[in-house]
Amino acid sequence: MASAATTTSTTAARGRCAAGRFLAPQIRHRSLYHHRFSDREALLAQLGKHSTGKACLYIKKLADVDQKVLEALVVKSVAAVRARHPS
Repeated sequence: MASAATTTSTTAARGRCAAGRFLAPQIRHRSLYHHRFSDREALLAQLGKHSTGKACLYIKKLADVDQKVLEALVVKSVAAVRARHPS
């Protein structure tokens, strides 16, 4: 059973995704909430040192990743959200 804190945290994360706010600074890493799009796996392969969760990309240090690839991931993820949920 999920605790109230876990449920609230999950709900907040979903809200960030829906609202287009994708970056959440954490103590140990940066969390990027991302969505599926056609060449996501290819971009992740080029990104550099990272790990992933179901809908999150975790980066410990921004210096460990290719900034241009990260930018492409963010732009394409935002476009995917807008395509699925037009305002």
